[in-house]
Amino acid sequence: MKLTDQQQQWLKEYLNGVLIYRETFEEVYDHVITGLTTNTNIVSFEHSVNDIINNDFGGYEQLPKLEKASKKAATKNSIKVFLTHFAGYFKFPSLLYVIAASVVTYFLILYLQIFSWNLWEILLLGIVIQTVPAISGNKIFAALKTRYSQTGEVFNHTQIKPSLKDGFFKRMAMTPFYLFLFINLILSLLKDGAVLSNNAISIGTALSIIITVLYELALKKSYSDDLETGIIRIILTTDNIRS
Repeated sequence: MKLTDQQQQWLKEYLNGVLIYRETFEEVYDHVITGLTTNTNIVSFEHSVNDIINNDFGGYEQLPKLEKASKKAATKNSIKVFLTHFAGYFKFPSLLYVIAASVVTYFLILYLQIFSWNLWEILLLGIVIQTVPAISGNKIFAALKTRYSQTGEVFNHTQIKPSLKDGFFKRMAMTPFYLFLFINLILSLLKDGAVLSNNAISIGTALSIIITVLYELALKKSYSDDLETGIIRIILTTDNIRS
């Protein structure tokens, strides 16, 4: 069966009413279209659509659960990819560069006497550390914006369905900044209480800087992997949403 433009538009609006994210929408839409084009025994278009959705996805009302399971799987997979890249920096030979960078950072902190900075100056440093890795990966982040913010089916003339992983990457991108500030706030309090020496404060600050930069670089690599290979796997059976 070859679908008319009106039938394709009806199907898009039908699925748009229940599916929030772009990947699940496109996956289900393509699946239904394939089922319709290979079916030569169609009496009613709408009934045929619902038959495919009922048989392959457990029904129209199951699609939100399917999408929720897909989002969970996508997030889990993204975390796995991120941790793989992050752990890679602590393996030979990358570990040697990390150690060297840590030593250089430590002596730079001593030279600049960052251990004596106030919290506002530490805040500014955290912002710089947060943004530099992103700036260095402009091409990757531009491609990410194109892939996840400027593509996909457009509804209501302007609205583009979000990606399953938009929220995940936004949260991951801000985590090291808050962690850096928290660690340095603790170090500052310990310094004021004369619990730690300037050398100990400098070591802690250096490690927090290195960890923050490695985190950002690992996240950038995760973006790149996602763009090049498409690590999202849509769950197409109801077995994974039963609980």
